[in-house]
Amino acid sequence: MLILNHARFRLWHCRLSLLSLLAGAALILLVPQIQDLFLERLAGEAAAAYALILLAFWAIPVHLAARHAVSDMRTGIVEDRAEFQRWAQSIDLWLPRLLGLLPFAIVALGLRGASAELDGLGQLKEAKEAREGLRHLSWAVAGSALAYIGYIALRHLIRIGRMPTQGLLADSRLSDWIQKTYALIAMLMFFWAFFWPLDFTATIGRAALLPVLLGAWLPFLTPLAIVSQRWHWPLVATAVALAVLLSSLNTRFHDVRVYESPHWLAAQLAGDAKRDPAAARQALLAEALDKWRGANDCKATVADCPRVMLVAAQGGASRAAFLTATVLGALLDATRAEPSKYGDIGRRIFAMSGASGGSVGLALTRAALAEGHVGQTPPCGRGDPMWFANESRDRDPTKSWRACLQVLAAGDFLSPTVAGLFLRDNIAIPSPAGPGTLYPDRAVLLEHSLERHYNGIVHGDPTPCGEPKDERGLCRAVGYLGGHETSDWLPLLFLNATSVDTGRPIVASEIELGDSGGASPAIVLYPFSLNVFELLSAREFDNPADEVGRYIYGLERAPDLRLSTAAVLSSRFPVISPSGQLRRGRGQLTARAVDGGYYDNTGLHTLQPIIDVLIDRGLRVSVVYLTNDAWDYEPGLERRTNRDAYWYLPGRPWASLNNRVAKLSESLLSRLSVDPLQTLNAARTERAELLKDDLSTSLTALGEKASFREIRVSQHVVLDDDDVSGPLCIDKPGPLLIAGKMPMNWWLSPVVQRLLDAQMCAGENDVAIQGILSDLEKH
Repeated sequence: MLILNHARFRLWHCRLSLLSLLAGAALILLVPQIQDLFLERLAGEAAAAYALILLAFWAIPVHLAARHAVSDMRTGIVEDRAEFQRWAQSIDLWLPRLLGLLPFAIVALGLRGASAELDGLGQLKEAKEAREGLRHLSWAVAGSALAYIGYIALRHLIRIGRMPTQGLLADSRLSDWIQKTYALIAMLMFFWAFFWPLDFTATIGRAALLPVLLGAWLPFLTPLAIVSQRWHWPLVATAVALAVLLSSLNTRFHDVRVYESPHWLAAQLAGDAKRDPAAARQALLAEALDKWRGANDCKATVADCPRVMLVAAQGGASRAAFLTATVLGALLDATRAEPSKYGDIGRRIFAMSGASGGSVGLALTRAALAEGHVGQTPPCGRGDPMWFANESRDRDPTKSWRACLQVLAAGDFLSPTVAGLFLRDNIAIPSPAGPGTLYPDRAVLLEHSLERHYNGIVHGDPTPCGEPKDERGLCRAVGYLGGHETSDWLPLLFLNATSVDTGRPIVASEIELGDSGGASPAIVLYPFSLNVFELLSAREFDNPADEVGRYIYGLERAPDLRLSTAAVLSSRFPVISPSGQLRRGRGQLTARAVDGGYYDNTGLHTLQPIIDVLIDRGLRVSVVYLTNDAWDYEPGLERRTNRDAYWYLPGRPWASLNNRVAKLSESLLSRLSVDPLQTLNAARTERAELLKDDLSTSLTALGEKASFREIRVSQHVVLDDDDVSGPLCIDKPGPLLIAGKMPMNWWLSPVVQRLLDAQMCAGENDVAIQGILSDLEKH
């Protein structure tokens, strides 16, 4: 019993090392997004670099922190028996050594879990590369573990007198020197990651970020914990409490980034007296529709107009962004390759609406369309190593829209955000000069990541947006159709967020939400949605009688939003991004915005009023719905139905597939904690399904006037016969891919990218693709 008490006492002394190990085990073993990092092309030098960082910034800090804690805290169970003393000394000696070995074991188990995700991918080229990378990484981690064991063995031999004790190794100050060196390095790493997170993560790589975050803080927090033990005062907890208190004083830390673009002043001059459509930030729906009709050569007669294409992109972080980029890029290639047969989809699309990652994919597409070269070629100047097809000769991002948009969506947008989440967002120092903050929060870091990646690929300059006149790609202001795009048509954007305070949609768009769409001014398109510029220009009630009917009065006074800011405002996923605070001109808070998926994760809700107006005007409509939720079965294909996970409903066999009544656990934990959250999420998902089904049914009932085409992601990609390929299928794998979990996050391994690309070869998507191309045919 005394031995167990002593071991427990020493484990408490080593609590910081244990905390690091438990956090690492939970993330690496339980979070698919972390395991997805191991499926990168980590071979050769990259694998060796990862293993070295694992050793230097997690394993050794865990060991040194535990050893320092044990050696400096001699108070323990008082017992003079020699047998007990031998056991206690063994525990004190070997516990820090074993703790230092655990990071290698955790990573090894994570590599095994990542390897299991490749089991259903057969001979897919990217899966082969990932397996090879895992082998290289496994050997590198094993070598790193052996190096650690060698270091421990050398110290042990010196300790027991089996090695010569001359020179530096015999110096009693060696251990202190090593610990102080690590503390200095860790502090430098901390300041680098804190103040320059974009450069930090770009240098060390996204896979190596986690070991650094897990271990780099130990060398300089462990002495604080030791002093806490001696003083009997929780100094670490006190430091954390002070950081939280300091951060709470910074009420502006999570403000949404706004600015005044070069177009803003012209909008002020034209705002009050006489509305100038060329200068207005937000157009009326009728003005936008007239411009679309002019671009499609049917301004005189509605009957001559082609189908109006509308796109809705479901949310889902980079997975949704990449799928959106893949589908729209493939359609751009197909229609622009045969201009005599198809109308250009870039010109045919009237509006695109998205939530969360779908909004990011749409924003990237819109920015690339705005910067496309003469001759309608994509603006990308190069590929990127993070893109799955970077070494393919058949996919050229300088010539193919599909390749270009995929490269733009394949960046590492999460690593700087994670660095912000773990570091700077916990010490949000207010600006001493007045309202504001010394550095931006993690949501702005996500915006900067998008901007840097886009500008690096398109402009060869991987920097965030600069001065207000910077209008590269995502740096453009939302709106100003007359100021930005005067020569040709670009699709309207509807980027949807959700209000924390009212639960209503908050929409960033080029269209004025208070417009009636040509009907009575008393009828508005979006009576229950909030225009983000309304919230930024809100004011006190005064003289209401003088303002009746002026539903756009004062909107021009709101500051501008960059396209990157609007996309991230729609993509404020829980934990990863905080709620964004919207303020009126004098600084009063008017709304807090979170991910658009809270209210509607489909993007379809915002398109519904537009669809009604278009049909009322005699236009034919085609809705393209890009759904990102991974589908795990297909009705009629028994081999794809996970029978062990669901119940069979005898009264309605079809409902057994559609409703997916799952077999549930009966644990107390589930009933007490998981059920309420699961209910909210399931209700949100089901509401999206009902919205999709209602819209699909109503449009299908209109016959030739409307169509609804859905392209979706499947975990089990059933491909067409070997001699048949869909029109958008490239490098067809086959015959069956089992995609597994396909994690949803702001980074994607080459394997997941390839699986999303392969959805264009899936048999169930072929009908939708053929329908979309049919809708785009010239008659």
